[in-house]
Amino acid sequence: MQRRIWSCLVSVISAMATLIGSLADAQVIIIEHGPPIVIRPPVPHPPRPRPELPPSVFKVRSVEMNATVKDQIATVQLAQVFLNVGSQPAEAQ
Repeated sequence: MQRRIWSCLVSVISAMATLIGSLADAQVIIIEHGPPIVIRPPVPHPPRPRPELPPSVFKVRSVEMNATVKDQIATVQLAQVFLNVGSQPAEAQ
């Protein structure tokens, strides 16, 4: 008889421990009192026009590159030769 009482008591205690453990993980909801917060969708903007590139008035005729490395310092020289294929003089910088 005592064994049955102890068994019942252990079952009740384990059920209470499970219940208390699940209550310890409860979440809290905070309710603010005040004017409602209105979230408006963003205003759509028209797409930006892409700049149109002028037609190419030159072609690259040749590219020459010289590079030297001395004491972890690199010196690079670049020479480009362009060909004007347009009907007007062109300038580049």
